Amino acid sequence: MARKQKRIYFAHSKLDYRSAQATAARSLIVRLRPNAIVVDPSAVETTFTAELDARYVAGATTTRAAHDAIYRARIAAVDEVIVLERENHIGRGVYREVHFALKRGLPCWVVRDGDLLPVTSVKLVDGDDWTYYFGRVVVKRGFDKNPRRRVQPREPWEMAQ
Repeated sequence: MARKQKRIYFAHSKLDYRSAQATAARSLIVRLRPNAIVVDPSAVETTFTAELDARYVAGATTTRAAHDAIYRARIAAVDEVIVLERENHIGRGVYREVHFALKRGLPCWVVRDGDLLPVTSVKLVDGDDWTYYFGRVVVKRGFDKNPRRRVQPREPWEMAQ
């Protein structure tokens, strides 16, 4: 029996679709995962609007429910997720995709400094900004090589301020 090819979902902002950064990140993914199928939402023939319309027909009662149904369906069809950040942040859609993948126990990675770093969680930054300051990706401690980006743990008394 032939081994199933791994499917990787390339989560990135619509603002980065077909950008130089997305192209470079996709090339990195292909180089580091040469036998995998990269599922790139920017290359999907079906438009997001058509998917959204289909989810409403299927019974989603709110925009958020319809979006979440799309994100869950996309993540259910893959084996791991690789994220491209925009200005060290992610938008609401990418946030939800990574959140669903982590809940399913799928390995998640973020492209940083020409490498893939393991993602442990996502954190909300600004729930009102859906474009790309919505959240941040948190990587496994010790894996973020760039000290300017390293997220320092905060003490409980600092969080109250």
